[in-house]
This record gives sequence, structure tokens and C-alpha cells, in this order.
Amino acid sequence: MVLTVLLGTFASLIGATTVKADDATTVTFNIHKRATREGKQVENNGIDQPDIDDQGPVKGAGFDIYNVTQLFYSKYDGTNAKAIENTLQSNPNEVISSSKAVDTQTTNDDGDAIFSNLPTKTTITNDGHQVERDSVYAFVESTTPENFATSAMMIVALPVKNADRTQTLSEINLYPKDSMLTKQIQNPKEDGQYQIGDTLTYEVTLPIPADITSTNHDGTAQYQQLLVGDSMSDVGATFGAITKMTVDGEDAMALKDAGQFTNKQDGADLSTTPESWTLDFSDLASSKYAALAPYAGKTLIIDYTVTLNQYAQGGHNLDNELTFNFGHTPNEHTLKTVVPLVPFGGHRFSKVDSSNTDEKLGGAEFYLVNANGEYASFKFANDAQPTDGNYNPESITWVASRDGATKFTTSSEKETLGNLTINDLKYGNYKLIETKAPDGYALPASATTNFTVDKTEIEKTELISIKNTKEPGTILPMTGGMGFILFALVGLALFGAGFIVMKRGKEA
Repeated sequence: MVLTVLLGTFASLIGATTVKADDATTVTFNIHKRATREGKQVENNGIDQPDIDDQGPVKGAGFDIYNVTQLFYSKYDGTNAKAIENTLQSNPNEVISSSKAVDTQTTNDDGDAIFSNLPTKTTITNDGHQVERDSVYAFVESTTPENFATSAMMIVALPVKNADRTQTLSEINLYPKDSMLTKQIQNPKEDGQYQIGDTLTYEVTLPIPADITSTNHDGTAQYQQLLVGDSMSDVGATFGAITKMTVDGEDAMALKDAGQFTNKQDGADLSTTPESWTLDFSDLASSKYAALAPYAGKTLIIDYTVTLNQYAQGGHNLDNELTFNFGHTPNEHTLKTVVPLVPFGGHRFSKVDSSNTDEKLGGAEFYLVNANGEYASFKFANDAQPTDGNYNPESITWVASRDGATKFTTSSEKETLGNLTINDLKYGNYKLIETKAPDGYALPASATTNFTVDKTEIEKTELISIKNTKEPGTILPMTGGMGFILFALVGLALFGAGFIVMKRGKEA
């Protein structure tokens, strides 16, 4: 990206550190690297601007400075400064290849890099003669911190003077535009808690290169790639739509139609396909970038929605990664930013016999109650109530009474016997209220089981065993007990009575 800052001969400045022109043999450049989110451009007028509205300093950005006096004056005829600017914008490599960098500095904790003692005059060759000219310098960002776009190249032609052109600046302050790739959830919940069925709106910002419309001699675009893509790290979210695109607060939804939009979930199985979409402007034909021309050097803001679906797993990170690929070659520059989300959790239970915990019991029924005393009502895909005890809802509502609430039943299937797993609950305290015991068993003295849901992955939560005791009428005493002796005596008595009846029958 190229941003030409032609100062001195081509622009007047207001206030700064100054010296008389005749006394200045060197100059100092102060680079102030600041993060911007909404395409705000700081006007480079040479003065220090400590109160600019930005997102803070950017540490670790490396800058190379080139003396391009020879290159500049070989093209300059006294009137064509703008034409030179356009030429450099279309071929920034010409600046870099014209000479070696004379100095390299990296921004410090305050986002500043200082280039000192640079000569204000440079000897160049003009029509075979050595002549002295006012120096022209180019600043190129050679190292870019993570999640930032490389700032535009800046070109400064000396001398830089104040407003009335009576003094020359000995220190020149420059603010390279440095839009950063960002992503955030709009209007996030204060407690950070989400549940199945919630719709989230993400806002992403990405910088459009200032030289996006640059072309080669044959008319093809110099940029071979400009692509923004978004994807979830796992299943559990369904893409909704891109709801808004703006640049400088103005509607830019036409860009969606100008690019190639792909939603990878279209027609796919949501149980195995994470949310993922791309908006691709990559094309060797320069016409592909024509729609971007009005927004060159600005920041594009995209809003889009996703809905948490029934395949999200409690306690698992559902990271959302935004990727921005751009450059003159594929993947020349790649910016990424991730928004982590652990939206909900869950818990596991097992219904067992109190005297033999290895014996699992199906058919027990419960209601689920939250900390507000409300009952859970789960909605399932195709209204299909689970039979394996694993409850993954499409959405959850909380109701005031058991009317309309979901009955949670422990599995009676062989492979999952006694299992009850409840997914997709917000973090907090809950209780299960048992209302029906397994057949042949009595309800426990305390039919309430308290538990807590947190960010622990559901398969790693402590398995809570809920015990039931068999009803008294179903208990058969063990062999050798008094019950067996009584049963045997009664049997013998009946046998004896039968024998007497038979004997008397014969006597008769």
C-alpha cells in the first residue's frame, strides 16, 4: 500500500519545531505508529499530534527509510508531483529497488521510531552533472505486527516549512495509517453466557489496500488476491447472513455482490460442518477490483450473524477465526484474529441401584430447574425426544411451572443404560427433581440433586450417581435367612396337609 506524503515544496505546515533554512543540514523524522479501527486517517502535516483519536500505540513495527532523491527528481518537471505519486502507487517496488535503505528503526512501547541526523541535501546526477537537491525520503514498513495491515508507504520531499513558509521544520512527525484487523461480538451479554438458539452478531474490520487498483503494463491487476474468510473451530453454529457492510459509515453492501461469496454450510450436514464463509475478490482481471476503487486505503466493516445450534458441545471452545489474505502473490500477507467463545456447559448423571452401583437403571424421570426456580423446556430437531438419555436441544426456554416443561428420562437402551446427559446450559447452579423412579424402585428420600455447570468439558465433568432403593415388596431374602426357613416350613405344612387328605381318602 502506498500513501504519498509530499511535503515542503508541495504542502505548507502549521507549527512545529523549526530552525532557519540556512542552518538546517540534518533533519529528524519521528514515526508515530497508531492503531485505527474505522479507517480514520491522520493528516500528515509534520506537527506532533498527541491527542489524536486512535486505539493506542503499535509496538514492534519495523520501518526502512530510503533516500529516493535521484528517483524522484528524475521524474519531476516542476508540475507533475501528483503524476509521480500515481506512478509510485502503481509500482512501489521501484522505490525499494532504487537504492538501499539508509536506516532501519522499530517502534517502541509508545509506538514511536526515530530517524535522526538525515541530510537535508543530496547530490544527484542530472544530465551528466552532479547537482545538489533537497532530499526526498521514502518510509517503508518492513515488519508488521500480528493482526495489522502493513501501513502505506510515505514519501517526504524536503524542505518542510510552516504555514507562512518562513521557517523550516527540523523535526517532522509522521503518522502512518495502520488499520488493524479486528473482530468482536456486538452487544455481548454482560455475563458472557450464551445458550443454544442464541443469535450472535459479529463485527469485523479490515483495511482495503490503498493501491488495490494498481495494474501491470498489460492492464491486469497487480493484486492477485484479496479474500476475507471466517470460520468456527468446531460444529455448533449456523451461519445466518451478512447483514451490513459499511465504509466511513456509508453503505457498501454492493461489495458483497462484486466479490464471490461462498457459504460452506449450504446443503451440508451441520453435525459435521462448522460455520465457514468467504468473500473473495481475487481475480487477475483488474475489473474485479473496480468496485473497491472508491474505498482504497479505507476500512471495511462487515456485520454478520451466526446462531448456536444443537451440535454445539458444552464446555468446548467454539473459537471464531477471521482470516484476511491479500497481496501481489497468493497468501503474500495473511492476517488472523480469533474470538474465543465457550458458550455453555453441561453435566452427566447415572441412575444406579443403591446396593449395587454397577447396576444401571433406566426409566427414571426428572425435571430440570435453574437458580431462578424456572423449569427447562427443551426443543429438539423434528420434535424427536432422545431415547439414549443424551439431551442436545435446538433451543431452551424456561417456564414457571412443570406444565410445558421437559421430562428428562434416564436411558433404557442397552449401550447407554442409566445415562442422563444434559447439554447446552449456561454456567450456574441447577437441580434435578426426580418425579418417577425406575420400575420396582422407590423414590429417594431426597428427590433433589443439586449440581453446578461451569466451563469444564462435559465429558470431563464428575459423573453424578443418583441412587434408588428397591421397593420392599420386591425384596427376596437371601438363601439361609429366616424368610427361607419360614417359606420351607409353610411348604412342608401344606405338603403334610395334602398327605393327610390323601390318606383319609383311601381309608374311606
